[in-house]
Amino acid sequence: MEIVTKFNPGDVVWTMYDNKPHQFRIAKIEVSARPSYRDDGSLNPSPVMTEVYIEEKNVLARNNPMTIHHQWYNCYATKDELIKKIMEE
Repeated sequence: MEIVTKFNPGDVVWTMYDNKPHQFRIAKIEVSARPSYRDDGSLNPSPVMTEVYIEEKNVLARNNPMTIHHQWYNCYATKDELIKKIMEE
C-alpha cells in the first residue's frame, strides 16, 4: 500500500494555535489506518486513513523538545489559504 500525505517532513505550514495563525516546520508525520466497514457489515477494501503533523519546540532543555500535534485538515501551505478557510466558516 502506498501512503501519500498532504505535506512532507520539513515542510513549513500554517495552522491555528492558541487562537492565532501559527507557522511551523513539520518534524514528523504519524499516519494511522483502520478498517472501514460498509452498511451491510462487509469490509471496505480501502481503509480510513488519518495523518497528524508533529511540531517539535525546544522550550527549556535542548534534548527534550515539546511536541505539538496538528491534524492534517487544519494545516495550509500559506497564511492566505488559512485566512481564506477561516473566513468561509
